[in-house]
Amino acid sequence: RWGEVRAAVRRAALLAQVGDPAVAEQALRAAADHAGRAGMTAHQRGTLFNLCVLHAAQSRPADVLAVAQACWAIPPPLPREALRTQLELAFVEAHGALGQLGDAWHWLQLALDDALAIGQIAGLAGAVLAGLELLALLGETARAGPLLAALDGAAEAAHFVGEMSLVRAECALLDGDTEGAECAMAALPGPSETPRVQVREAIVRAALRLAQGRPAQALAALPADDAPGHNDELRWRALAVRLDAERMGPGVSDETLGRARVALPREGVHAIALWLLHRALARADATEAPGLAARTAALAASLASHPAQRAAFEARWGGHLPV
Repeated sequence: RWGEVRAAVRRAALLAQVGDPAVAEQALRAAADHAGRAGMTAHQRGTLFNLCVLHAAQSRPADVLAVAQACWAIPPPLPREALRTQLELAFVEAHGALGQLGDAWHWLQLALDDALAIGQIAGLAGAVLAGLELLALLGETARAGPLLAALDGAAEAAHFVGEMSLVRAECALLDGDTEGAECAMAALPGPSETPRVQVREAIVRAALRLAQGRPAQALAALPADDAPGHNDELRWRALAVRLDAERMGPGVSDETLGRARVALPREGVHAIALWLLHRALARADATEAPGLAARTAALAASLASHPAQRAAFEARWGGHLPV
């Protein structure tokens, strides 16, 4: 029986990597149920986490959250191990994408503590990748210092250097630190072989060129909407850069304005990317300022249980038209 469960789990994991997503989802759910009935808790949890990863790749944060909650609820409580950190980071990404910044902050604090205590490179790097933008939004970037120090110079961290450099550049640009973004991008080890990371790098390079005052070069660097690896989150980040580049260069086209306005009502995909897009739209069209203010206030309200972070977020991002 255990052999059957292991075979089902391996097949489901393989389908998640190379198969049709709908077929992979069915296989992962079936394998997790099979493992649960057999009392193979570790296999059940690992399979559910793979399902979280599959949903995240499809920009389905509500489904990520539901599966993560089911996985977390399996008795006994997860010990302090790698999977626990990975699951906490799944909560961070899901809550953040749903605009629930307070819940994301709660889980990020747990993940930071666990990643540092466990000390595994993958967990430390995962915490940087999943949490650095939230830390930047909340004025808590210093919390990433111990993670980055633990990763600095570690040979095993080489696999993560590329995407971590992109995240650090994104956060530097968010803070208006063009020089910091340039330094982060200079640390890139070379072109990534992962389509999603390739798209992300193109967007960050475009944003950096814009911050350097080169809107034409920024527009030229943006990836095509149908580029392999694209998803809605990345399209919205790219569209925000396009809005600003057109505004600073040839003027914002009706097509770009229309695409941005169509995206705004699409809640439940990636709230932070949508907020960044709304900020760019408000810079191009002042009539969007009230809508942006309401969106920003909703994000701030989600931090009600964390008054210090709410105050920092409101002081940094609320009450004025973004520049």
